[in-house]
Amino acid sequence: MIHLIKALLDQSRRVSIASAFSTPAITNVLLSDLTRLTERGGVPRILLSTMGNLKRPKHLEQITRFVPGARVRIFHPEGVPLEETPPHFHAKAYLFERGPAQGSLIIGSSNFT
Repeated sequence: MIHLIKALLDQSRRVSIASAFSTPAITNVLLSDLTRLTERGGVPRILLSTMGNLKRPKHLEQITRFVPGARVRIFHPEGVPLEETPPHFHAKAYLFERGPAQGSLIIGSSNFT
């Protein structure tokens, strides 16, 4: 699936990813592809969760540090302390927008890991 994601990143002007988890390994694998996207004026938007009480904020920092312009957001419901397990957010969706009314959507079981 990584080859498909890389190909779609090269064709897209914007990508939106919703995933429960992320690791530095995926950022390393996709770094040049995500950088090329931002150099073309594209915007990577990534929504992750604190499900499982995410203990490694550095995993999230790596995306914003090495991919300028990336928008990373964390899903954690208001009113739920960070040390408590939030309701499940276990999305795995990848939306690639190429142009007006043109794009691709992948929904599957692969996290952004």
